[in-house]
Amino acid sequence: MSRAVRKRALASPFEASPGKPSRQRDPGEGDWDIPDRSVVALIESRSREIGLAGVHCRSMEFEVTQFSDSACYSRTISAVLAAEPADVLVSRTARGTRLLQLLEKELSAPPVFLERRHFDEADGQSLLEEAAVRGLAPADFGAKFAAAAALAALRRYLESQLQLRMAATHVTFRAAADICVVDSSTARLLELVHSSKRTVVGLFACRTSGGTQLLRQSLLQPSARLSEIRRRQDAVEALRDSKETLERVQQLLPALADLDLLVVRLTAEPRHRGLLWCKAAVRTALRLRHALAALPLLAETLAEAEALRELQKALLGFDLLQELDRVLDSTPPGRGSMAHAALMYAVKPKVNALLDVARQTWTESLEQIHSLHRTLAVKYPDLNIRLEFAEKKGWYLSHLGGAPELLQTMPRGGRFCSSTRELNSENFKLRQAEGEILRRNVEVLAGLFERLRAEAPRLHAAAQAVSALDLLAALAAYAKMSGAVRPELAEDGSDSTSSPWTSFLPATAT
Repeated sequence: MSRAVRKRALASPFEASPGKPSRQRDPGEGDWDIPDRSVVALIESRSREIGLAGVHCRSMEFEVTQFSDSACYSRTISAVLAAEPADVLVSRTARGTRLLQLLEKELSAPPVFLERRHFDEADGQSLLEEAAVRGLAPADFGAKFAAAAALAALRRYLESQLQLRMAATHVTFRAAADICVVDSSTARLLELVHSSKRTVVGLFACRTSGGTQLLRQSLLQPSARLSEIRRRQDAVEALRDSKETLERVQQLLPALADLDLLVVRLTAEPRHRGLLWCKAAVRTALRLRHALAALPLLAETLAEAEALRELQKALLGFDLLQELDRVLDSTPPGRGSMAHAALMYAVKPKVNALLDVARQTWTESLEQIHSLHRTLAVKYPDLNIRLEFAEKKGWYLSHLGGAPELLQTMPRGGRFCSSTRELNSENFKLRQAEGEILRRNVEVLAGLFERLRAEAPRLHAAAQAVSALDLLAALAAYAKMSGAVRPELAEDGSDSTSSPWTSFLPATAT
């Protein structure tokens, strides 16, 4: 992928101009990449009850909370900044309020204003009933009216470009009493928000984006629950004391690094689906297959650790791998033109007759392109003609000097890039065949995707378990390297905080 195309693919679709949402880039226009950003919706009731809903776009895991705040709004501001949001959504009726004035001083970009009707409490409660909610009983949905209103506005904002399946998403409610408040000034002074190796964040090497996100949350929104802190200490201790388990976990985590992103692609889709979306859908199926194959291996690694039993259970019980193996080819994707060819042959032969016909056309055009290259290489041996491939440009000739047949010649790194009339014609045929192949691939995979979407809540839980295990492994690796020891926490929880330094402390600290 060229640098320009990759830059567009990684751009956030949630970037907004001050005071109003900008035109959000259609994810179907790129490679369906999900930005590693967060969006937060915020509303305040007349009784100063704060409703907050946030989503991390890469994992599409919603988090909601509701609490009463003081006149300085320290808890609210800390909660918003901890999410590091690309956009903060607020009601237009909040203009001029003290909360908004304080927020604007802390935010790097102005908030995005939505109509008050988008903060619909009834709609938000319906979303809570539809989604898989953790941390809040259904009987309590009505009492969390502010959180529900914020969730409704957040969903409405996301659905302006994405089609969300709330039944396949995870919503976590975090009670204010379970979270310690780290104000923005403290976070800056302790350098908790920087990723330099000389700061607290730089001490721990997470291997997944989900683990890095959990690390940030544990620093800026540490848990106040003593039982949760002790469970994590037990898990870190189990990994620290088992060198073989820790090393095996660190080896397997990279294979699952994008599991959260793959699950998001099952629960959130662009409204306009072009060929690039089809290509990303096929890649998603291939990568999910490799991820599902790695989950049992990771679960087996944790079998001997009692403190990691809960995480292990979340990694087991997926029986879709055999169905994916039946449809998808097992050839490794490779890179460059090899990856492109593997994408064309992602689905096994004889699964779809029309797909086989399109692939035969594609293969014939590709063979003709190689034949053209061989002919020119023999005709002009001094030009050192090479056949090369670029995702955007297709097949082209790289050579030294010039020749009458060569067209569209452009200098590139001491050589020249050219094409011919015949090569342009075959590239056109190739693109037409590729479009048909991708569409047929998606048709074949449609049934598999529906079954995977039915398993999306469990896949979300598995992705959360992988992220948690990544954070635990990072803490254990640091504890082992530094010779840290486990601190004793007071029974009344007065000394409790779940920031990483209370999982294990340097021996000199005790």
